[in-house]
Amino acid sequence: MKSVNYAVNAELRHKIESIIHEHAWLIDQNQADRLHELYAANGKMLGVGMELNGKEAIRKYGVERVKMTGRKARHLCSNLRISPVDAEHVQGNFMITLYRHEGEGLGDATPVAIADITDTYVVGGDGNLLIEQRRIDLAFESEGHRKTQKKAA
Repeated sequence: MKSVNYAVNAELRHKIESIIHEHAWLIDQNQADRLHELYAANGKMLGVGMELNGKEAIRKYGVERVKMTGRKARHLCSNLRISPVDAEHVQGNFMITLYRHEGEGLGDATPVAIADITDTYVVGGDGNLLIEQRRIDLAFESEGHRKTQKKAA
């Protein structure tokens, strides 16, 4: 069996952490219409009832997400594991704990979902990273999250 080197340098880890946190921040700060900027031209976002193929599909999703002005969300990202795939690709696995509230005022401080995320990043010619694919798989889900997912479908 071939040995895999799981070590990455600090600069690459920083770039990956930055793109993960920027993705969450854009959604949480109602700027999801910019999410497509983080994706490669052939980028994909899959899971939780969605299959977005290509940068344009991700842009349209973001434009629609921005219209949800009555929704407050916070995505907490943790437990990052990074694995080099080949000379141009790196995989990142992490978890998102989602807090969400519909309507005015403060929401409950109970997570509505916990998801396992598998990102594949492509290293561009300029050395920058873009998300080639994001796969979202729910690990835990509240009844409230299930209801809002059904409404969105």
